[in-house]
Amino acid sequence: MLVDIGAGNGAFTNSLVQSVGGEWATIVEPSKEFMTGVHAYPSIVAVHASLEEWSKAERAAGAPPAGRFDRMLLKEVVHHLGDSNERHESLRQLRAHRLTPNGLPLTAAR
Repeated sequence: MLVDIGAGNGAFTNSLVQSVGGEWATIVEPSKEFMTGVHAYPSIVAVHASLEEWSKAERAAGAPPAGRFDRMLLKEVVHHLGDSNERHESLRQLRAHRLTPNGLPLTAAR
């Protein structure tokens, strides 16, 4: 299961799901404005929340059991996670609460 953090309207995530033959993925996007059009992708479960809210929530809407994912894509959002200490804490929270034991965070930056 894949979750894409800061995925906007889910177009990129939808392309990933279609490319690998997956059934669905979850996106987490803090901006309602950026989520415009997400309903056009039936393979996307959209969660409107900040990264901090979502990482600490008991269970993400539409997430697999226990809200855990095998892969977590953080594409072009790392710079939004604050300074080095804040980034470290955010990634620690995500690993603890949202990744499966063998889950992988996948990061990309400009």
